[in-house]
Amino acid sequence: MLRNYIIVAIRDLWKSKYFSLLNILGLGISISVCLLVMMLINDSKNFDRFHPDTDQLFRVITKAVRKNGGLEPYATSPYPLSQLESKQSTLVKQWVPLINRFNGELVINDARFNFRGLATKPGFFEMFGFSLEAGKASDLNQSNVIILSKELTFKLFQDKNPIGQLIKWQDHDFPLQVIGVMKPFPGKTHLQFDALTSIQTIEDLTGKAAFGFNGNNWLDYYAGYHFIKLNKTSDKTSVEAELNSISKERYKSLDLETRDAGYQFELQSIKSITPGILLSNSMGKGLPSVLLIFLSVLGLIIISSAAFNHTNMSLAKAVGRVKEIGIRKVAGAERKHIFSQFIIEAIIISILSTVVGIVFLKLAIPFFNRLQFMQLFDISFKFSTSLLVWYFLFALVVGVFIGLVPSLIVSSIQALKAMQSKGNIGLLKKFSLRKGIIITQLSMTLLFFFIITTGFKQVNYSLQNSFGADKDYVVNLNLQGKDYSKVKTEFGKLKQIKSISGASILMGSYQDNSVDIKLEPGAEQTTVRDYFIDENFIKDFELNLIAGRAFEQDYALKNERTVIVNENFLNRFKLGKPSEAIGKPFYIDTQLISIQGVVRDFRFKPSEYAIEPLLLRYNPAQLNLLHLQMHRGTSPEEAATIVKSLWKTIDPYHPAQWSFYSEDIKRTYSDMKDIVWVVSVFALLAAIICLMGLLGIVAYTISTKRKEIAIRKVIGAELKSLSWILSKSYVSWLVIAVLISIPLATLINNLWLQQFSLRVSWSLMWFIPGLLILSISLILTVGIQIVNASQHNPLQALRNE
Repeated sequence: MLRNYIIVAIRDLWKSKYFSLLNILGLGISISVCLLVMMLINDSKNFDRFHPDTDQLFRVITKAVRKNGGLEPYATSPYPLSQLESKQSTLVKQWVPLINRFNGELVINDARFNFRGLATKPGFFEMFGFSLEAGKASDLNQSNVIILSKELTFKLFQDKNPIGQLIKWQDHDFPLQVIGVMKPFPGKTHLQFDALTSIQTIEDLTGKAAFGFNGNNWLDYYAGYHFIKLNKTSDKTSVEAELNSISKERYKSLDLETRDAGYQFELQSIKSITPGILLSNSMGKGLPSVLLIFLSVLGLIIISSAAFNHTNMSLAKAVGRVKEIGIRKVAGAERKHIFSQFIIEAIIISILSTVVGIVFLKLAIPFFNRLQFMQLFDISFKFSTSLLVWYFLFALVVGVFIGLVPSLIVSSIQALKAMQSKGNIGLLKKFSLRKGIIITQLSMTLLFFFIITTGFKQVNYSLQNSFGADKDYVVNLNLQGKDYSKVKTEFGKLKQIKSISGASILMGSYQDNSVDIKLEPGAEQTTVRDYFIDENFIKDFELNLIAGRAFEQDYALKNERTVIVNENFLNRFKLGKPSEAIGKPFYIDTQLISIQGVVRDFRFKPSEYAIEPLLLRYNPAQLNLLHLQMHRGTSPEEAATIVKSLWKTIDPYHPAQWSFYSEDIKRTYSDMKDIVWVVSVFALLAAIICLMGLLGIVAYTISTKRKEIAIRKVIGAELKSLSWILSKSYVSWLVIAVLISIPLATLINNLWLQQFSLRVSWSLMWFIPGLLILSISLILTVGIQIVNASQHNPLQALRNE
């Protein structure tokens, strides 16, 4: 029986080659999108699967309870939690802390290498699936020791034996002895490190060389990570209850951060870290689950559109097969047999489409590999046998999904009506589902177009209004720890440089810093954003100083005395008009500071952020960036040569870290732009699938109206009137789709635009580009078929009838 179903299905596909080709191509495009999403999910699920006992392995995360009622989750947790290891309950089998303050440069024989490191205990190798190629894990309880990754070992020592060698940790001029070399990681992991040192090493450094770590500070929940392995009989909820009882006890007598009301500890399974929820201070590159859900929804929309196409074309083709259905039923076929025949045809189409989809996917992968977020999330597209098996199973599911509605409808046709039919039956002739499907497809396509149009406008609007976006001739130079005044003096000698200014952090980017202030001793502290700048910054970046005066050069300044604030600062703290605020005092920690100037509000953060109170501060020791303003006409190549050559004389060990200000701002929005591009590709695919389905329906409709067209031509109908008669229904469907999609697009656009403080205003331009694209495509799709049909000899059509 199955063999006969397959033979009949193949014969029907071959007989209707045009319909079959459109169906398979449209479905193949949509399946390629779903296969791409499946690849992303499969790749994300490969993170941290090589560790032993992953069902019992958890990370302790911190939820900071804000005074305003909000919660902010952190992947990190306070280091003193590890001190409770000796007092841990019987619920916990093992506890391993990771301190993330071990990084910087390793120096050997005047060669310098950047690295990322973690400080931990010997239990690290018991808890996780990493192993040593040389050395002993137990030596990790000593001080001044380091274990290197295989890659970093080769950079430092090439083929020499590294065990016992000394390396200097440059940031702290601290010698470390190599005690081990790790084997290559057995799989993907969210734990990103090139080297390990002992907790004892970090503890010995505390308080030395300005090392910013205090192992007894419960308020520092940013310093590290805690992983625990539960006993197989342990309950996660019970452990969380113990952790939170510790939290209440430890924090009740402490002065918390200004914005915090308390802290909660929770356990996160290592298997849910990647993909997982978005957390502050996260380590690793894996895709967040919210992005996978977003892409999965887009894939579902695309495959639904292709399913609509199949339903429409299957119903259209079924009109020509009513005699076959009637004969089958008269010969004894039951409804389940007709149903099975059409379901198997749909499954065969789905399998062929999956093959086409895999080809499309292979062609599309190079495009996706060029997107920045692919590197950001460490995504790698790899085909495997197991993945191909999942693809085959997916093809079966899609086949049933797309064939269900046509099979149910066609199998319900009564034998007598089918035998009496002369090519059409009422059920299919006036079937409103087909019209509803086409309108739905047009609406979804327009909705996509409207959303991506707004997306591109928002990205461009953000870029145009971001701080530094217009600074094509300003080079940002990272000082890399060098003295600001000396580097500034050297670059000031170059004739190609017009002016130089300095800052602690790049304004206009997501980087920021904050400080707690209070208006008077004993008052409640408030957190505000702060940036250190030099005396030239306000002038070079054309900030509008509306009261007071700018900073003056004073390299020898040791104690900060004055600051410049923005208008929002005055409004937030009710300091009156700009002229009235000059000289008013407040406190940073215990230091008395006065306001010496006020600048007009400007957007120093990306467009998602509202303008906040701002402190501009002066302290040359805090400056990390030089902004080199080149004379206009300086080419990028010339700027690169100038910066690199002079920097080599200042620091022969490190290459210059520089970039143009405008390019830095573009990179700030690159992830957003990549997402808009991905949605644009999906929108284009949705449009192509919709038009391919429409092409098939139009072709079928015209083929069933050849006699009507011939008669109209014989009695004198012109192409213009024929075109309107044959296309008016499609025009009306497009109008209905527009009326449906515009309110939906307005609602959705307003929802996602709410995350931007600086956002584009509602405009008809959200809708015009997409409407024009789809209208022209629709006119061409329908028009070509109509013109082609009108060219046929009417006598030939009537003779055939």
